Amino acid sequence: MITRIVDIEPETKVNIIARIIRIPTIRKYEKNGKEGKVTSLELQDESGQISYTLWNKNVDLIEELGLEDGDTVKILQAQARERPNR
Repeated sequence: MITRIVDIEPETKVNIIARIIRIPTIRKYEKNGKEGKVTSLELQDESGQISYTLWNKNVDLIEELGLEDGDTVKILQAQARERPNR
């Protein structure tokens, strides 16, 4: 089942189909002596917009799949979380 962005509930697993509005710069960070990567794709469907955060090896999918602004993606079993002040 595909969930519309407007219908996403926090702390649930969702499947969405959305268009990439923006792929921000990938940021690097260090935690417990290990380096990692993170970015948050801005996605939109007919019902609204949302940020979708990619961590570490999932960030590499942007380049591996040749993703660009305007591409449509299908994301399965994503964990929905609510971020305060966003």
